[in-house]
Amino acid sequence: KQGLRFGLSAIKNVGISAIESILKAREDGEFKSLADLCSRVDNRLVNRKTLESLIKAGALDSFGSRAAQLLVLDQVLEEAHKNSRSRASGQTSLFEADEEFHKANIKLPEVEELPLDQLLIFERDLLGFYLHEPPYLAKLARLSDYVSTNIGDLSEEHVGQKLTLGGVITEVKKVLTKKSASEMAFVRISDGLMEIEAVVFPKTFAEFKEDLFSDNVVICFGRIDKREDTLSLVVDTIDVFDPDNSTKIEKGVEIQVPIGTDIKILQQINQTLRDFPGDVSVSLLLPNGGSGPKKMVLPFSINPD
Repeated sequence: KQGLRFGLSAIKNVGISAIESILKAREDGEFKSLADLCSRVDNRLVNRKTLESLIKAGALDSFGSRAAQLLVLDQVLEEAHKNSRSRASGQTSLFEADEEFHKANIKLPEVEELPLDQLLIFERDLLGFYLHEPPYLAKLARLSDYVSTNIGDLSEEHVGQKLTLGGVITEVKKVLTKKSASEMAFVRISDGLMEIEAVVFPKTFAEFKEDLFSDNVVICFGRIDKREDTLSLVVDTIDVFDPDNSTKIEKGVEIQVPIGTDIKILQQINQTLRDFPGDVSVSLLLPNGGSGPKKMVLPFSINPD
């Protein structure tokens, strides 16, 4: 089984002094449990907040579930502090204290692990990324059939056009308008490859604000705008993406025409396309020198099936 090696210093609330204490204690052997860890480190450096962060980030998963460890953390620390005080006062030897500590009834309870969405929140907040696969990845993989254009395919040619875009919300920044102090939002949406800023003005925000939260996969319809060389989407409507209930978008067919294509080939293409009428638009991408192909929309539609 392959694992991911990740520096403890990158975990939020885990300082260098705490890490050094853990490494020094581990020189005497691998930790066997949460109780073992707490009994051997300096609890002034590896405090409750540090341990809680280690548990939530998944650093102590080899000891048991995160839910169970969080439940007994206070009890384990209380025992560790009590034994530490006993050793400091000379009431017992180091070996006797350790033996009593390991005999203590601090077994992890048999409880269900935390819900996936809670684990993801912990990982994102403490690590900055997910160890578990977030549920929205499966939705993003199915998104292309429900949008008119992928975010990465947007260009200046789309400015002013009304398009349907989709992706997962990565950031929501709420602000108040200067004129009326109405709430609006700037929302960053990513399709897994590229992202775009979606501008949600007050009227639209009031209608759809319940759907605007991080990790929610949405379908947005609106106008492509450009400010300071950056494209954005001025949103008209927002829908939560549900592959089983959302409506697929029939995209137009584009045919790339290579340089030097004979006129007879183009006539054959024209006749073949007309033999299969339907509701989907069809375009030819014609050679146009070094500036990229020129798109010519044909005056009829086809059935691409």
